Amino acid sequence: MNEIKSEEGFSFIELFVTLIIIAVLSGIGFIIFLNMAERQIEREAEVGLRAIWSAQQDHFAFFEQYAASLADLALDDPGAVKGSHFNYEITISGGDLQLKACRKNTNRGYKIDRGGNITDISDPPNPVTCP
Repeated sequence: MNEIKSEEGFSFIELFVTLIIIAVLSGIGFIIFLNMAERQIEREAEVGLRAIWSAQQDHFAFFEQYAASLADLALDDPGAVKGSHFNYEITISGGDLQLKACRKNTNRGYKIDRGGNITDISDPPNPVTCP
């Protein structure tokens, strides 16, 4: 008559350890996601700069001078697209072309040189100011 019923299930410690493992894995996944999102934003600047640079090269080949604005290139401003993170600037100084992508509301930016090489101009030797 004295039957001992054994109850089966998970102990508090087992559930707690499982919860800790899930939390750690979620944290790692979130950090990876944030890094991927930041790389995608940087890629946006690269794509915009390369599109403007390519259009400038075509313009120069045809007119033997660089265009002073995106309108002269018949190119839509990549910075005007909804959700864009960058403003794009064209500067012509002494016949030399300078293209800059400036991240909105930050001091981060990128530039592209004549050879098509993109450089981060956010670091202290050449800090950039963005509107």
